[in-house]
Amino acid sequence: EDEGAAGRPALHHHREAVSQPDPAAPSAAVITAEAITEGTGLVREGWRMMRFEEALGPEMMLHQMPAIRDIANLAIRRVAPATAAHPTAESLALLAECHALKGIVSKTDALRDAEFKTASALYDRAVSLEPGRADTLFSRGVYGTLAFPEATGGGAANARQWIQKAVDLKPDWPRALCWLAAVRARLGERKKALETVRKLLTDYPSDPFARRLLRELEREPPEKWLERIEELRRQGEAAMAGEVLAEFKRRFPNH
Repeated sequence: EDEGAAGRPALHHHREAVSQPDPAAPSAAVITAEAITEGTGLVREGWRMMRFEEALGPEMMLHQMPAIRDIANLAIRRVAPATAAHPTAESLALLAECHALKGIVSKTDALRDAEFKTASALYDRAVSLEPGRADTLFSRGVYGTLAFPEATGGGAANARQWIQKAVDLKPDWPRALCWLAAVRARLGERKKALETVRKLLTDYPSDPFARRLLRELEREPPEKWLERIEELRRQGEAAMAGEVLAEFKRRFPNH
């Protein structure tokens, strides 16, 4: 009995020691920062693969979609738990981008829309935490609004507002300016789009995306397309006029 009585306080002290947090254990903030670093690397690799496969053609892109999906899932599994434990604007925006990447390579429309709805909601949370982050506002406009408007309740006009906010915060950001010009062109604001991209090329004359966008914008304006469609109709080429009209609607959806 004496030994048992003597042993009980020792056991009690042992339990206290076990229940106390380890001072050497990393904090939630450190774990989140590590998850952000690893997740960012994974997402960049996913986008890199997508750009490379797109350049090789649709068949190669289709072949690599499962691999890109795996990368997106791995990034989500790495970033989501840390974000749940310690949510920051940066971690929420990164998790949103992971879901956007996964949405692009999803197998079905339903899965794609679900991923983009998730991305949109995560971007909104990130913006609510830090409204002044230009990169989050930009990503909200591109991935959470523009990419699949039927899934996110967005569209080009909504995307323009988000991207414009990003440009207001970082007026010399080439990527945001290029996207702003592209969205303006999609909305039929060709003159404003040309002004934006030409100004961008004045400061960044070698920017490849701006140069490509300028070439596209300097092609025939909408009026020329409409004149061609009317001429085909007058010549009795109804089928050809229909094909040109379909392409016109694709290029100028808001004209």
